[in-house]
Amino acid sequence: MANVAEFGNEDFDVVGWVNKLCAQKRGSNEETLDKFLSEMEMRLQLSAEEIEASLHDSSNQALRRIPFAVQEIYRLQVGRACML
Repeated sequence: MANVAEFGNEDFDVVGWVNKLCAQKRGSNEETLDKFLSEMEMRLQLSAEEIEASLHDSSNQALRRIPFAVQEIYRLQVGRACML
């Protein structure tokens, strides 16, 4: 499968990408092509689920760090005010 970063490009051509995959698939048997496309769809769905889970974990970690960051900022502001 292609590098996931490809999908984020503004000029990414979905139809061209699918056509390229189909052209690379050897054998003109329609059943084989259907199976290949079904497998590619499943791989894309699994990749999307993995990306979603990773984003979910990263956002949860960021949300857990926010209170500590705010507390640290407040502590630094108070410390700076005391120095003035």
